[in-house]
Amino acid sequence: MKKVFGFAVAFVLLISSYSSAQFALGLGIGAPVSGASIATYGHVDSSGVVHIDKTLDASPQILIEVHRLFKMNAKYGVAPFIGFAPKIDLGLATNGAGEQPIGAGFGALLSVAAGGKYRMNVGAMWLITGPIQQIDPAWQNGFQAPRSRQDLPLDISYTIKSVNRVMLTLTVSGIF
Repeated sequence: MKKVFGFAVAFVLLISSYSSAQFALGLGIGAPVSGASIATYGHVDSSGVVHIDKTLDASPQILIEVHRLFKMNAKYGVAPFIGFAPKIDLGLATNGAGEQPIGAGFGALLSVAAGGKYRMNVGAMWLITGPIQQIDPAWQNGFQAPRSRQDLPLDISYTIKSVNRVMLTLTVSGIF
């Protein structure tokens, strides 16, 4: 772990010694590439079968990011960034689940000059959402619910926890 951290610090120092660093703000979209849909609401029918009624889809989210750009030359640059995904419903959920939860995270991006003061940024980030209610993994859609000692189906159990996802990001900076 120390070697990885040391390499990262050396890389940033190398780039910063050959370039001018600047802060910038970007606005764009992030698309999750990890994590499946998360069951958020369901019920157990009279025969003990679990039915998931609502899920939180891994759909794209609006993203606001702040980065410190290290220019490698006039056209290209790299940057670490901090991103924020506000709670906005893009209407892309397939099952009426609605809004994605608020999230924040960090990542790295590659920036390309797009004419004038604008830059296109492509990156990857690790997003952590605010806590949301989720169905316990023991209750699977279409399967029998866990049973009590009297062999009766148990009601669905919920947990409240954050969701971690890796996201690909596409933002534009220089618009503010």
